[in-house]
Amino acid sequence: MSQLAYAVTDVRDDTLDELMKLSDHCDTLVDKAVFRTGSISLASMVYLHTLVERFQPTTIIEIGTFIGKSTYTMLDVASVHHLYTCDMHNDCLPTTPRLTCFPGLTSTQMLAQLVEKGVKADFFFFDGRLSAVDLSLILRLSTWNTVYACDDYHENVPPSQFQYGKGVANIGLLAPYLKEHTLIDPPETVADVDGFTTIAALVPKELV
Repeated sequence: MSQLAYAVTDVRDDTLDELMKLSDHCDTLVDKAVFRTGSISLASMVYLHTLVERFQPTTIIEIGTFIGKSTYTMLDVASVHHLYTCDMHNDCLPTTPRLTCFPGLTSTQMLAQLVEKGVKADFFFFDGRLSAVDLSLILRLSTWNTVYACDDYHENVPPSQFQYGKGVANIGLLAPYLKEHTLIDPPETVADVDGFTTIAALVPKELV
């Protein structure tokens, strides 16, 4: 855990309205999911949108599509030219000119294809547990100013299988190779939005 967090004290009404509509739309896609997991909260959508607006990435790679709440949240920011996302179990979202979906593929399979294509990402969002093989591919897909955001950065409640959420494991895997990055903890609150977020980020020190 670090001592740094970005406070989200205000959210534009139009942004909040748009994210609420996106959340409602994504909820209608649950019936298309073969494997149903949890989805991010509205507070997490607002915070993720804030991070993407702050760092203005053009290319994003996401692991863990599910029903697309995080996917569409990031695509809502105009700077994002393209987003690549995979889900090894589900096929809930269509591919569009700005969105390439890899349904039925593992993170390792998608990342390997993107390395072959010569993709470079300036923002990653991880909502799945990474492996050591993933790490080597992620580093090849990165640039000096890449931001890495991870959901589920928290301690689990017993008797969970793991003491910590997968975000803690992912940050622990990435951080030793990102010496020029700083850990940004999840904020305690997100403006006046109900709920909380467990999204943490590794951000280049020059951008903090």
